Amino acid sequence: MRAALAVVGLVGLGACGGHQHAGAGDDDSMFQCKSRSVSYIVTGGIAGDELGVAIDCQDAGPRVRRWVVQRDGARDESAKSLTPGEFDDIWQRVDGAGWRNIRDCDQAAGKGDPVYTFDAKDWNASNSFSCAGRGALPFPYGNLIDELDQAAAAITGHAHDDPGLDR
Repeated sequence: MRAALAVVGLVGLGACGGHQHAGAGDDDSMFQCKSRSVSYIVTGGIAGDELGVAIDCQDAGPRVRRWVVQRDGARDESAKSLTPGEFDDIWQRVDGAGWRNIRDCDQAAGKGDPVYTFDAKDWNASNSFSCAGRGALPFPYGNLIDELDQAAAAITGHAHDDPGLDR
């Protein structure tokens, strides 16, 4: 009887051990990039001549990049790896926003308003579109910015406190 209990105990311990995944889709061997990427670039904002955020997986695995080009032309760029699960979660929300069918917004923009230019692609399609304006941009433009900003917050450790985003 003791031997049977010992075997059951060892089997139970073995079931709890081993490599643990942070979530579904975090296994690098199962990740399929499928040439997916999405980015936005804002020009005319207060951060500098250009501010951009992108997620992609083609060149360096799943990652998020953020850059700022200052008025003097100096470029500051940083990047952070994403797990396959993090990338897929963000992509699912971007895909749910309908990036394939989005066109330039018809929001009236004032002189000197920042212009947000978006690029999204996967193995089947690509799309570029823009929206200008101060304050919150309409759906889905603002949602795409929020998704990318949340991913970029992992680089700086701060969500939505970027003074460069003129929204």
